[in-house]
Amino acid sequence: MSVTTRDGAKLGQTTWRASVVFDDGREPWAETVGSREFGVRGYGLALHFVRTLLAQQVNPPRPADNTDVPRYWGQVQRGTYADNSFEDPQEGFWVVDASWEYDEDEHQSYVGKHFWLNYDGTIDEDDL
Repeated sequence: MSVTTRDGAKLGQTTWRASVVFDDGREPWAETVGSREFGVRGYGLALHFVRTLLAQQVNPPRPADNTDVPRYWGQVQRGTYADNSFEDPQEGFWVVDASWEYDEDEHQSYVGKHFWLNYDGTIDEDDL
C-alpha cells in the first residue's frame, strides 16, 4: 500500500518561496510577517510580494550601539521538491512525500534575492 501526502504531489516541481520576517536579534527565531509560494514562472510576483510587504513595515528606532537589529528583511528563493519518501514499518505502507530543497547555481550559491528594510524606509536588495 502507498500513501501520498499533499507535498508528494509536488515531487519534482520548482517554485519560488517569498517571505518577510522581523528580526529582533534573537535569530533563528525571527517572526514571520508573511510568506507565499509561487510557481516556477512566478519570480516577478514573488519579488513584488516581498517589496510590497516590506514597504508596509516600519523598523523600530535604530539601537544606540548602531547594530542592524531590530529590523525587517525578506527573501525570495528558488527550490525544487525532492523525494523524501519513507516506509512506515508500524503501519506497513510506503509514504510518498517531498521536501522543498533550495536550488543552487553553478557556484553553489542559493538562487534568489535578499531584501533589507533600511531605517530611512528604503529597501535594499542583493542576490543570495
